[in-house]
Amino acid sequence: MFNGEEALDIGSAILASQAQDNFLTTLAVELITLDGEDENATASIPSFIRAEEKAVKAIQKHSLKINDIQYNRQIDDAYLLLGKARYFDRRFFPALEAFNFLLESPTNRNSYVEGKIWREKTNIRLRNEELAIENLRPLARSIFPSNKFYSLANATLAESFLNLKQLDSASFYIKRAALEAPKRKNKARYLFITGQLFESLGKRDSAEWAFKEIIALKRKAPKKFLLQAKIKKTLLDTLNTLTDRVSFLQKILKNYENQTFEHFVNRAIGNLYLKQKEDSLALVYFDRSIDSPYLDPYTQIENNKDLADYHFKEGNYFISGNYLDKLLPLFDETSLAFKKIKRKRENLSGVIFYEQNIKKTDSIIYLMTLILELLFNTQMQKVK
Repeated sequence: MFNGEEALDIGSAILASQAQDNFLTTLAVELITLDGEDENATASIPSFIRAEEKAVKAIQKHSLKINDIQYNRQIDDAYLLLGKARYFDRRFFPALEAFNFLLESPTNRNSYVEGKIWREKTNIRLRNEELAIENLRPLARSIFPSNKFYSLANATLAESFLNLKQLDSASFYIKRAALEAPKRKNKARYLFITGQLFESLGKRDSAEWAFKEIIALKRKAPKKFLLQAKIKKTLLDTLNTLTDRVSFLQKILKNYENQTFEHFVNRAIGNLYLKQKEDSLALVYFDRSIDSPYLDPYTQIENNKDLADYHFKEGNYFISGNYLDKLLPLFDETSLAFKKIKRKRENLSGVIFYEQNIKKTDSIIYLMTLILELLFNTQMQKVK
């Protein structure tokens, strides 16, 4: 069991360090894939396989089940380990089997509560959100905030509602999870999602409160959440002037500790200028964001989308088409997003073709007008 739990911790640490969050959309409550991985395929982290093997070995060698009663209390932990290992390896049906087996004959209350929460987490991954809510909501409302599983139960419920696009319920439960989260990294994540959901619901003051709570954690919060919270709070701030908000973000840029996040900050400054109709300055900062050596794929995609839309509205169809061309290689050719952008680009090609023909025709007409004026002036001089 010790070796299995160590393997699970190592796998979880690898996942936490290499998985990439998309801060431009509502964050996932829990990340279980590395960047670019398919969620429907098994994980590429061997530690989870090792954890599963150790859990199976513990059950096979040390189970003391007599007359349907388990006398070895550590077997509950072994089934929990087995289910978690399979869950993170993205083999959800086998994980569900392990959790169900645990819940059939638990030897202690804690194992039952934790097993039930993880079973519903697995149901969510299997797209059974309604079932997860039905099974978990009574539990989440019955346990006290002091219970160590309180935050996990509420976060799991929030994930169910989030998948169902029920943002009000999701914001209610994720806030409960955030307030009592024992780990600072989870607290920061849950608070950030809380702020994003309140912002989506138009509750600006509540959203600012959530981002301020992350900022109050200071260095206890992961750097990426702390910086993103500062950006979000600045974008939501309506009390300070544009100059003050831009100065605050530029101050963040000057701090060498924030160098790896410069593309986020430059994009935020660009958005501030764009909202104030200072287009030339906005484009400068969007270009700086795109040119950053630390640019992540999500920001790259959103920057190119925003610039393509901006130039399209301005009637610069050729430039807009160039940004769409840059977008296409960033998507899988079989994805829906790729097909939509490709169709948009093809439609734009027709507009560009007609626009170029119009410009060519206008140029010819203008040239002919000059020639006719020249001939007319020449004839007039001869008459004189």
